[in-house]
Amino acid sequence: PVFDDDMVYCVNDGKAPAYMNASPEAWKHQTLSECCLANFQFLFRECMGSGSGFGEEGSPLTPCTEPVKMSGKWYVEYYDPELDPVCVQECDGPYPCNGLARSYKEIYETYTDCCDRHLWYVVDSCGEGINPHVRGDPFLAKGLASAGPGLSSNSEVELSSISDSEPSNKFYADYSSGSCMKDCEPGPFGCAIVPPPVVLYDTIELCCAMGQSWIDFGYCTSRSVGDYTNGWVVDYSIEKCVKDCNPDDGPPCARTEHSDGSAPIYASVEECCARLDWIDANICASGRK
Repeated sequence: PVFDDDMVYCVNDGKAPAYMNASPEAWKHQTLSECCLANFQFLFRECMGSGSGFGEEGSPLTPCTEPVKMSGKWYVEYYDPELDPVCVQECDGPYPCNGLARSYKEIYETYTDCCDRHLWYVVDSCGEGINPHVRGDPFLAKGLASAGPGLSSNSEVELSSISDSEPSNKFYADYSSGSCMKDCEPGPFGCAIVPPPVVLYDTIELCCAMGQSWIDFGYCTSRSVGDYTNGWVVDYSIEKCVKDCNPDDGPPCARTEHSDGSAPIYASVEECCARLDWIDANICASGRK
């Protein structure tokens, strides 16, 4: 057992401390499950699912049983004592996924079950017409409310499954491009078969707002369909605002394709130039047509 690392529980690295070597019958175990059961009963699922540690030959330590699989069910998480708790899903990926639930967590079949149990005092938090995957995060909900068309109370997310025989035609976040791809047969632009388990979204807008929340919404939605926003971005290298459009079209488009998805894109050159308030507005916007 390892007691000084929050992410590692039982290992077989040949580096047991002296007190464990002095009493091997108390501290050393033949299998991972025996070690987890004896020392981490309250974190048994995490211990069995970690597969952490290395043998003396440097080979990975293999759990004696299959790691605990994500259930796709719901549990409550308390991030801040001053804020309401959040109902999250046991899955990998962006919100509402929150990873493996601690073994002491109470698991619920649906978001509503979790919400009714833990958020009953928050008015309308669990009612019909509320997108459960948005209500869990007040900051995300605020962003989605202004994200534009394509988002509705009927929009849902789900996990792709290895057993799915047909593409879902839903969307998933492609982190390498800052856009969203469609789970469909390769060929048309933006199509790719999604590897499980990946969070799927009904629309590009929902995928960009939830799955790529750190990427500018316009950047994500436009790149997801192979287009540009035609908005304005700051080019700090020349201290001017340039247009997010095809560089081949010439000024005021950026000299090279705008690729910083996290940079804000502004609807007008005036809004953009306000970010360069030490530069004369006419000089900042001098590249526009």
